[in-house]
Amino acid sequence: MDATEDFGNIRREVAAFLGEFRRIAAGKGLIRVDESAKNWDTLMQLGIAEKQRFEEILTVSLTDFCDISPERIEGEGRCCIFGKSVCNSLVYIKLKLEDREGIPFARCVSFHEPEREMEFPLRR
Repeated sequence: MDATEDFGNIRREVAAFLGEFRRIAAGKGLIRVDESAKNWDTLMQLGIAEKQRFEEILTVSLTDFCDISPERIEGEGRCCIFGKSVCNSLVYIKLKLEDREGIPFARCVSFHEPEREMEFPLRR
């Protein structure tokens, strides 16, 4: 497989992830957010409310994609990492799709300042 095919496969995988994430979030009317101190601090630093955080999460795009996370948190699931400018600050956003006893969940694991440099492979 060449780099063009890899790029196309990643693009399709991330597009499918985002479509499923939005479908699940819309069906339930909400997204579960892990309320770590880092995630709360970021809301305060940016001066935004939870509602705006949800809007930012639901509007991440393919060009905001950074990586597919192999990490497993509280069971199996798929995680993608995004970086998005929110109030002129780059925010690290880790989204997860998980299934618990046959019920799908859309979850935001992280919404905070990045701890290292972020790369955006789908912006090329």
